Amino acid sequence: MARFFRFAVAVSASLVVALSADAAFVSLNVTNRSDYAFDRQGILYITAGAQVLRYDTRTASYLAPFDVGGSLVGIDLSPDGTTLAVADGSTQGANNRVHLLNRLTGADTPVSFSRESLETGTFMVAWGADGRLLTTSSFGGSGWVPLRRYDPATGQVQSIASVRQSSMLTPSGDRQTIGLAESNISSGPVSAYSVGSGGLTGTVETNWFTFEVAVSRDGSRFIVPTYGGALAYDRSGATFTPKGTLGVYADHGPLAAVFAPNADVLFTSEYDWNNKLSGVKVYDATTLTQLAVIDPYRFGWGGNGSMGPGRMEISPDGHWLAVSVANGARLYDVSAWTPEPGGMALIGAGGVTMLLRRRRRGGLGLD
Repeated sequence: MARFFRFAVAVSASLVVALSADAAFVSLNVTNRSDYAFDRQGILYITAGAQVLRYDTRTASYLAPFDVGGSLVGIDLSPDGTTLAVADGSTQGANNRVHLLNRLTGADTPVSFSRESLETGTFMVAWGADGRLLTTSSFGGSGWVPLRRYDPATGQVQSIASVRQSSMLTPSGDRQTIGLAESNISSGPVSAYSVGSGGLTGTVETNWFTFEVAVSRDGSRFIVPTYGGALAYDRSGATFTPKGTLGVYADHGPLAAVFAPNADVLFTSEYDWNNKLSGVKVYDATTLTQLAVIDPYRFGWGGNGSMGPGRMEISPDGHWLAVSVANGARLYDVSAWTPEPGGMALIGAGGVTMLLRRRRRGGLGLD
């Protein structure tokens, strides 16, 4: 059986807060949200239309947004914490572009790429540990686009592979591996990009339409949400070894997933056609055993890299989890599952999971 705990929260009066015996979250009313990134100072960045919104988790308030322009989609923060890369879904004549924003000031350095035939705007971005940026694009119809790598130090742009439109990118916690899930193709290829070698080092065909990809902090495990369930793989070099599935074909399963950056824990957002098994959930990332349901939210159908309900991101310290819902986003304190020194014990007994931790500064906490 699942055991739930009551939470306490203190936020500004301008925010909607939900408290219950089985869920606690801050509700962010951003109906046009696309993607998320956190910095190490506790700021959540949200792409929303032509803006990058900034929400400070320490003060539970919004900072002034960055007015960027275009149609903003994927976002990621550089390893040194200075630069936000933002994909722009709008085309600029013969070019595509990404925006490189100073994290503190919002100063924008747009980087343009010559569009290939029927290419229609950039879609996802991901920084590697080497400070170089991968980008994917959208397509006017159904087809292939370049997987590009941009080096800010030299200004060099390279097309390193041809991938399907609107492919998802997810870096590992150490940013030595970037997962690539190709959408809009039934073979559902998922690949590992090695930052060290500068190329794709292995690919597995899921034989399902893929939604997204989650990558463990050292790149050794992949979780791939698909219409057939979320497929789990152990990865060593170019070899992907199947380890199980979360969910059931055409019935229920994860729309998205993220690994905790500092614990063997996996978070998922799950749909269910029968509205019984959906919600934001926590799993043991090694055994795929469900530990808890954070929020029994009823997710609608999404998938295929839609950036719709279920899209999620976790902060670098494992404290906060942002999840898209139908009318905006929800922000959860998940630090009970992601330990800091002296901060948490996870005890399982008789099928009941108990979570004990020392209260952290600000935000949400266990009573």
